[in-house]
Parts: sequence; C-alpha cells; structure tokens
Amino acid sequence: MGESPPQGTKSGDFEAIEYRMFQAVTYDRVMRWRGGSGRIAFGGTSYNTNTDNTRGTILRAGQTVAVLDTTFRLSQA
Repeated sequence: MGESPPQGTKSGDFEAIEYRMFQAVTYDRVMRWRGGSGRIAFGGTSYNTNTDNTRGTILRAGQTVAVLDTTFRLSQA
C-alpha cells in the first residue's frame, strides 16, 4: 500500500496515519478524523484528536496540515 498523495488521502478515504505532512494546495479541503490519542496541527495550532470529527473542518487554501497517530481523511471541499 503506497503513501497517499501530498494533497489528500487516497480516494478521499480514511487512512491510519502515524505521521504525515499534507502540503498546501490552491483550494479548500475538508478534514475529518476518528477519535483516538493522536494530534493534528494546522494554522499555527495543534489539536487533540480524542473525539470524532464527522462534520468536518475546513482547511483553507494555502495551509498545510501535520497528522500524528490519527485515522484521518482529507478531501477537496
């Protein structure tokens, strides 16, 4: 199983990620994650991922996101 593309997770599906930096793109993306003991960081702030985020959080164009020990989904908005 290869690594997901730099702009989002494979086919916009959830992936179990140990550590991954998703690069900035020119369009908004939607982040979702499953609750666990991991963290994500974007916009200069780090967040616990201890509760499910099924509604989604917008990652604005031009932003990167770092994901640590999280089941995560990143897709085009």
